[in-house]
Amino acid sequence: MKTAGTMGFEKFLSNPKQMTMNGDMFPPFPECPVYISRWRGERVGAIHCTHSELQLCMNASDVKFITTIRNPIDRVISEYFWIEGAPMWTLSMVDFKSQGKMHEWVADPTNTAHNKQAFQILFEAETFPSHRYDECAMKNATKTLQWREKIKSETVESLQRRLVDIVEEKFSFVIVKERLKETEVVFSSMFPHVEIQKDVAHSHSTIKLEISQEIRDKIESRNQLDLFLYSYIETKLVHKYNNLMKRHMMH
Repeated sequence: MKTAGTMGFEKFLSNPKQMTMNGDMFPPFPECPVYISRWRGERVGAIHCTHSELQLCMNASDVKFITTIRNPIDRVISEYFWIEGAPMWTLSMVDFKSQGKMHEWVADPTNTAHNKQAFQILFEAETFPSHRYDECAMKNATKTLQWREKIKSETVESLQRRLVDIVEEKFSFVIVKERLKETEVVFSSMFPHVEIQKDVAHSHSTIKLEISQEIRDKIESRNQLDLFLYSYIETKLVHKYNNLMKRHMMH
């Protein structure tokens, strides 16, 4: 699964076919939604689905995931310029984007772009989607808004604790897009049999755009869960990297 850009995820793994299950490209089950890489033309799995949807799809309780996370503010900005609209967006989001009203798009109370990385981890699916890719919760604005309504009564502290618990229990590794050097070292120490792409190219979704500080501040204020998640994972990654470097220096 993924929580950041598809291109970044694909480029990080130089050969995604190495990540297989029972010799088949993930996911191997015909009921699971499948994403076809627009760059490779290959079946690379239902990487936009939430981890709970994928777990139900595989009908297994001991599944471990690898995902990618990126700076939440840059991720929201990237989504504004990258996504075309429905069904991932609400109609008001589509309308604001078509008029070039980024400030209104960010402030829209129905904006599903905010805290999307936390959503992908926290969302609890009751049934897995059909083979239609757009039925994954991440691809469906209605499901996103229903989930937000459901967690309204939960405190921020409770959501943060759940995020940490799920990451620790369900994820073997989290790639940090802005920490590729540290990611490469730690990832290689944990998965030496998996080849990774060392020269990750910049895509249009990673280009630094001239966005006003006002808009960036507004995005920051609306993405506190994602910012907490990003800080937790980044801090943990850097700590592991520093420990590996210390061991290397000792030898």
